[in-house]
Amino acid sequence: MKALFLGLLVGLLMGFVDTYGYAVTGYTTAELSPITSAILIYTLYLLLFKEKIPLIDHFLATVLATGFSLTTTITSGMYVTYTILSKVSEHDLIKLPEWTYFKGFLDISTVSFFLFATSITISGVLIAHVFHKHFIERERLPFPIGIALTLTLSMVRLLKSKNVIIPILIGFILEFLFLTISPSSIDITPIIQSIFPGVSIAISLDVMIFLIALLIPLNTSLGIGLGNIITYTLVTPYLVYLGLLQPLLTMSSQELAIASSPLIASLLIGSIITTTVFYMVQERRLYISTIKYLSMARYEFKKLLIAIVILSTVVIPLLLTSTDILSPLTLLVVIFLIPLYILITLMTVRAVGETGTTSQSTLPVITLTLFMSGFRGATPYIFLDPYTGVPMPQFVAGTSTTLSKSAKVLGVDVEVTSYLLMLAMLVSAPITLLYGHLLLSIYGVESTKFNLIRWLPTVTWMKSLYTGDLSTFNLGVILLGILITVVLGLVFKLTKSAISLFSIMLGITLTPDIGVIFIIASIIKYVVLRLGSEVYEFILTNTALALAGCGVGITVHTLLSMFPVV
Repeated sequence: MKALFLGLLVGLLMGFVDTYGYAVTGYTTAELSPITSAILIYTLYLLLFKEKIPLIDHFLATVLATGFSLTTTITSGMYVTYTILSKVSEHDLIKLPEWTYFKGFLDISTVSFFLFATSITISGVLIAHVFHKHFIERERLPFPIGIALTLTLSMVRLLKSKNVIIPILIGFILEFLFLTISPSSIDITPIIQSIFPGVSIAISLDVMIFLIALLIPLNTSLGIGLGNIITYTLVTPYLVYLGLLQPLLTMSSQELAIASSPLIASLLIGSIITTTVFYMVQERRLYISTIKYLSMARYEFKKLLIAIVILSTVVIPLLLTSTDILSPLTLLVVIFLIPLYILITLMTVRAVGETGTTSQSTLPVITLTLFMSGFRGATPYIFLDPYTGVPMPQFVAGTSTTLSKSAKVLGVDVEVTSYLLMLAMLVSAPITLLYGHLLLSIYGVESTKFNLIRWLPTVTWMKSLYTGDLSTFNLGVILLGILITVVLGLVFKLTKSAISLFSIMLGITLTPDIGVIFIIASIIKYVVLRLGSEVYEFILTNTALALAGCGVGITVHTLLSMFPVV
C-alpha cells in the first residue's frame, strides 16, 4: 500500500509536468514517464520510510504513475488544443462544441466528455494485451523503453539520498527563476531580418524544454531540431522570396511564427501526406504479418471483441450530439473505421517496439478517410479521429506493451499490469483535465511563460479540415512540404539513419526558439553515448530527477500565481 500511495503521489506530480511540457513543446514525455516515475518513487520511498522499496511493488507503483502521465495527452493536452482552436476559428463554421475548450469555468459536460474519451482510449490497452506475446515473444521487438525501465528499477537502488536531492533542487530553482524573472528566450531574429528576411534564430531559456529534449531518444530529438531549423532558416526565407510571406524588420521569432502559421500549416499537410505514404509502403510486409496473426489469435479473441465493443460505443454520443450526420453512410464509415483503429494501434505498438517512442497517431489515415467521406464540422473528428480528436487507443497501446515487456522480465503478471494501467487512467482523467484548466486560468493562451504559439499551424490545419475549406492552403507550399519530406526520407534511407519523419514533422510545428535546444541536446546525448553506458545512465537519471524538480517549480509558481505574490 505504501508503494501504491507513492505511485499515486508521483502520478499527480508527473501529470502536471507532462501537461505543461506537452502544451509548450507539442511533444509528450508520457511514453518516457515510466523511467522518470520509477526514479522518483524509489527516492520518495527511501526518504520517507528509510528503506528500499520491494522490486515488484516498485514496478506496480510505476505503472500507476504512468497512467497519470498517459492521460494528460488525452485530457489536458487536447483541452488546450481545442481552446486555441476556439480562439482562431469562427464557431459557426467549425461547430466546435463548448464542452471541449476553456470557457473560464470547468463544467460537468466537459469533465464527462474527457472521461468518456479516456474510457474509449483504454481499449488500446486491451488490444495491446491481446497482441503482446506476438510482438514481444514472436517478433522479439526490443521495446527500448521497457528494457530501460527494467534497468532503471535495478540501477536506482545504488543511488544515495544526496545524489537525488541535488538535481531535483537544481531543476526546481532554474525553472522557478525562468518563470519569475528570466526572459523567455534569447532572440536575434529582429537583428538579422534586414540581412536575411524570413530567417529566425532564437533559443528558449526554459530549462524544462531542454531536459525533455535531453530525455527523449537521440534520433527523435535530432529529428525535431532538424525539422524546426529547416523550417525557419530555409523554408520561411524562401516563402519571403516567393512573396508569400512579408515579415516586418522588427519581427521577433514569436511574431514571425504567428505570421507564417497559415503557410506552415500547408507545409505540414505536405509532410503528413508524404510521411503517411512513405511508412505505408515501407512497412507493407509488417502489415501482412500483423493481419496473419489476427487470424490465429483466437485464444485472445474475447478480449479483442471487448475492445471492439468499447471502440464502437464512440458512435453513440456522436449521433446524439450530431443528428444531422445520421445516415447509412455514417454507419458504414464507422464500421469501416474499427479495423482501421486496430491496424493503426498495432502499427504504433510496432513502432514503439522498434524505436521506443512514437507520435500520438502513427498514421492520419482515419483523418483522411473522414474528410474524403464528406464529414464536416469538428464533432465527428473529435469523436472518431485519433489524430485531431480525443480518443487515442493507439497512443496508450505502445506504452502498455512497453510495460508488458518489463513485466515479463520481472515476472509480474502482464494482465494485472494492463488492468492497473487502465484503472490509473480512468482515475486520473478528471485530475489531469483540471491541470490543463488551471494552467489556462493562470497563464491564458498568450503568456510567454506558457507559450502555446507552436499550436497555430496545427489548429490552422484542423480548422480548414473541419470546414472543408481548402482555399486556406497554398498548393505550392504543400508541394514544397512533399518535396522536403521526400528528400529527407531518401537521405535517411540511403544513410540508414534512424531519424523518424514524424519527428521532422513535429519540428515543423514548433516555434523557432525550440529547434536549437533540441540540436544542442542531441549533440550532448551523442557525446554521452560514446562515453559509455555508465555515463549515459548517470545523465539519464539526473535528467529525470531535474525534470521532476522543474515540475515542482512549475507547480509552486502556478499556485503562487493564484495570489498576488508572483
